[in-house]
Amino acid sequence: EDDDINASTVKPTPSKRPEPTKKPEPVKKPEPVKKPEPNVNPDPSPLPSLEAALREKDLQIQLLQKSLSDLRESTISAQSLKDENSQLARQLKSAEEKYIRDRRKYEELIRDSVTAPESGDFLLLQKKIEYLERSLLDRQQDRKEDQRRAAKDNKYRAEVQRLQGC
Repeated sequence: EDDDINASTVKPTPSKRPEPTKKPEPVKKPEPVKKPEPNVNPDPSPLPSLEAALREKDLQIQLLQKSLSDLRESTISAQSLKDENSQLARQLKSAEEKYIRDRRKYEELIRDSVTAPESGDFLLLQKKIEYLERSLLDRQQDRKEDQRRAAKDNKYRAEVQRLQGC
């Protein structure tokens, strides 16, 4: 019995390993209360996102309508420009046809009046034509001579300026 008593009172010998020291648990700071973001709706319903999508689609529709109206206006102006251009082309063509008719008529009148033997002015007209042709040739020769003189003058001026610059 003594052994039983001793066995019950005998404390077990501690193991040679030291007991691990417990680290003190860090004091947890109280988490700050998060304020809900103003755009975030805690309501899980899809209505706000659908409304935003609808507003975005409305803006897109308005932009498309505006661009469509701008396109129509430019198309209308382009069409009016085409109409105006075709009208001007018709006017130009009719003026050209009138000019051709008038020219033929005048050429015919001149031919009839100049070549008709009964015209007493035939010799006078022929002399006027010769005089005009001669004066035209004289003018052309005078122009050529003036150009030659101007070229010589420019050449001499350049030479004088070069010599004065030295």
